[in-house]
Amino acid sequence: MDLVRSNEKKCIYLSDILKYQYEDQPDMIAVVYAEREYTYSDVYLISLGLSSKIGELLQWKSGRIAILMKRSANYIIAYFASLFSGSVIIPIDPELTSEEIKRTIEYCEADIILCDSKYDSIRKIINEENHIEVNQVNYDYYAQSIISDNTVTGYANPDEEVLLLHTSGSIDRPKRVMLTHRNIIENASAHVLHMNLKPEQKVLIALPMHFGYCNTAQIISHFLLGGTIIIMDQIFSPHKFCQLVNDYQVNVFTAVPAMLIQLANFKHYDKYNCNSLEQITFGGAPFPTERFSDVKEKFGNVKLCQTYGLTEAGPRVTGVSPDSGYELSNTVGTLLPGVQVKVIDENDYEVNSEKTGQIIVKSAGVMKGYYKREDETKKVLRDGWLYTGDLGYFDKYQNLFIVGRIKNVIIRAGVNIYPEEIETYLLKHSMVKEVLVQGVEDINLGEVPHAKIIPTDENASIAEISEFCKVGLARYKIPTIEFVQELPHTYNKKIKRLQ
Repeated sequence: MDLVRSNEKKCIYLSDILKYQYEDQPDMIAVVYAEREYTYSDVYLISLGLSSKIGELLQWKSGRIAILMKRSANYIIAYFASLFSGSVIIPIDPELTSEEIKRTIEYCEADIILCDSKYDSIRKIINEENHIEVNQVNYDYYAQSIISDNTVTGYANPDEEVLLLHTSGSIDRPKRVMLTHRNIIENASAHVLHMNLKPEQKVLIALPMHFGYCNTAQIISHFLLGGTIIIMDQIFSPHKFCQLVNDYQVNVFTAVPAMLIQLANFKHYDKYNCNSLEQITFGGAPFPTERFSDVKEKFGNVKLCQTYGLTEAGPRVTGVSPDSGYELSNTVGTLLPGVQVKVIDENDYEVNSEKTGQIIVKSAGVMKGYYKREDETKKVLRDGWLYTGDLGYFDKYQNLFIVGRIKNVIIRAGVNIYPEEIETYLLKHSMVKEVLVQGVEDINLGEVPHAKIIPTDENASIAEISEFCKVGLARYKIPTIEFVQELPHTYNKKIKRLQ
């Protein structure tokens, strides 16, 4: 059932989504994982049974539940079980160290930890009394543990926080964005409409499930549609991707640029039938649009749709609609329904089209605030507007372009240089695998750009890349270059810019 476009049922709480799909189409395949199919009835009954076990531990009160799981059907079961119990969800990356996990659990005041296995990293911090192991072995047990099928959400109103998501940036101090039922449902619905997603489309998930994008724009969006989600059960690879598209006739996929680069370089796509693929959305880091043709060559008429958003915005703000003709122009697209964006100068005055300034956002998806961070919340939420810290501009057709981040700007002899622009250009070169551009002090110029590059192989040449820079970058933008073996990454695997 298409709960976005239908007027028959209105989702107030996130738990309503699964309940309504169970009532309308219980036998529809909801999730495919590790070659096993789960209907909406399966997901509903297992989740409801697990919520009964959660209720027993919480003594039938709402609580805070940490979900510590890899990408799997277990995550979706745990997610909706937490909703049925009326709890706040705290997704945690299972790859974190035990100290990082402990710090997050303590900071967020989690009452229960849902795991899909007893990770070595948390053996010392798990209290058996507040830990539930969720996996396929226990599914039948949970489904038989239902006390009542009269689902009660336990939430007082849709503007309560229901999800605490980690933001991009350092993991030195836990920092969580509070999103409400209304935030998530409204943002996911706007994403569905803008990207023209349909119930019959099958979506492939290969992103980590603790990401804001995956939570909203994939899991919730496609459950709102009553569609089918296929979950990649291994580390992403072009081979595994093509195999799943071939086997399940996948229509929609969301990637980060690193995945697209792997697909562009993949040479064995002709072994698979990937003609079903209609749309690939991507975002989160620079990707040279000149390489779009390499991806399109392999996957026929697939639409490549760049998007823009941030966890604090729910997360989606803009996107290139699959029906538009702007996929090769570096734009992140137009505004989603119900989203307002202004581009302002340093004095908070709105600037004219095609002038660069800070992007501020207002929408039903904008966060309630940072958990336990009232002062930091006040800095970014002002009069209902979210100050993103991102720099961009609109063209005359109202397409948004992202230039960079305010704090990343390199000022060379009074001239602003955006490191993201240089990174995007460098990634066009076949010798560049990953790159980070930062400003370094210069006694005469103040700052100059410096590029740390992970080369694709040992034959890479700094001299050749430097010559490449002279072809496509203004002289003042050309960076000094250093080859490195690795680059620092943030919690959600983006390159960490500030040291």
